[in-house]
Amino acid sequence: MGGGGDDMMPWEGWRDEHDYEALAERFGTPFYLYDRARLQAQCARVREAFDQPISLYYAVKANPNKALLQLLREEGWVDGLDIASAGEWELGLSAGWSPEQMSVAGPAKTDTFLQSLLEQRAGVSCVESLEELQRLERLHRETGCSHRIHVMLRINPKTPILAFGLKISGFANPFGIDEERLPEAIEWIKKREQVFAFQGLHVHGGSQCFSGKAMGVHLETVLGLVETCEDAGLPVKCANVGGGFGVSIWKPARMIDVGAVARQLRLRFRETDVRPLIRFELGRYLSAPTGLFVARVISTKASRDGQLCMVDGGMNHYKAASLREVEGGKKELLVEHLSSSSEVREQYMLCGPLCTPLDRMGDDITLPPVAPGDLLGWPNAGAYGLTMSPLLFLGHETPAEVLFDGHEYRLIRRRIRAIEW
Repeated sequence: MGGGGDDMMPWEGWRDEHDYEALAERFGTPFYLYDRARLQAQCARVREAFDQPISLYYAVKANPNKALLQLLREEGWVDGLDIASAGEWELGLSAGWSPEQMSVAGPAKTDTFLQSLLEQRAGVSCVESLEELQRLERLHRETGCSHRIHVMLRINPKTPILAFGLKISGFANPFGIDEERLPEAIEWIKKREQVFAFQGLHVHGGSQCFSGKAMGVHLETVLGLVETCEDAGLPVKCANVGGGFGVSIWKPARMIDVGAVARQLRLRFRETDVRPLIRFELGRYLSAPTGLFVARVISTKASRDGQLCMVDGGMNHYKAASLREVEGGKKELLVEHLSSSSEVREQYMLCGPLCTPLDRMGDDITLPPVAPGDLLGWPNAGAYGLTMSPLLFLGHETPAEVLFDGHEYRLIRRRIRAIEW
């Protein structure tokens, strides 16, 4: 169970669910394993928590594997995709999503990309600055575009919410129009109704929030900004409140109680007359519990007063595991011994294969005794894993990605040797 009243952590039970030795023999190590049922459960967890209609989008940046994007579309588990680059846009299209089902954000959209969004009629462009609005207006004119551009204004609120592990508001940053300039942006939009079809606001507070009450403060901020628009005569159809639902890869195992977020939304709605459709763009919360990173122990040794364990998967394969400073201090990574259920416990420093002291896959990790040939697993690795990692560093093969659909294991991204890049 997760700590502090949080939901049950769905990563529990990985060790007994699969024949990891057979998977390692078939696909090689290291590899990522994704579980279809876990992805379905996370999406359902969000849907079932809210008793009012919401819009649920998947943030592609968390895990852009095409097979997962196709699965989300085919099963209807989410309503659309949050896109942050031209590459993600192309991935979404190739996975069968329509332009209308994609919301596009990002602080450095090129004219070429913006023109592509214009021509293909993106569902919505989240505008990061007044300058970007001006560029869109110019492109609309230069291309002779006959339809209005669906836009949201992304806003950078004045006050950051401290409960977010990674804060993205309340200070100078490339994401969104400063709250102080919202009235200016509203008037700018109102004077150009022939160019822009205003859809609403996009306000992302940050990442890795584990507090329902803190999310409530964020929702209150967003609804206050919605009121500002409504009072100025600019109706808001949709309030995109971003994501930031926390899922830990560290002990204690925990994840935000999405039911507490739903209760906060009900409370905030009782305090205001505005009723926009609330959109959540969730990446980590949906995909992290879906995945397990698996690596094989190559060797062990004693060094000074510690025990070291060298594995064939490192920060070049799973960068997040090497980020040892988090949430104000060092934490012990969640690691499972997939080859042993012994009740004996020993403490290890886990080291990857790279020639750098930065390549540590866990400090002071408590495990059953480890031996060469054993397999270890890092839970909640379904987000910010393969594609966030420096895959080319030192020329090791990349990990395979494997999807378990409940019946069979399917290779959804093959291993790539350095010579192929």
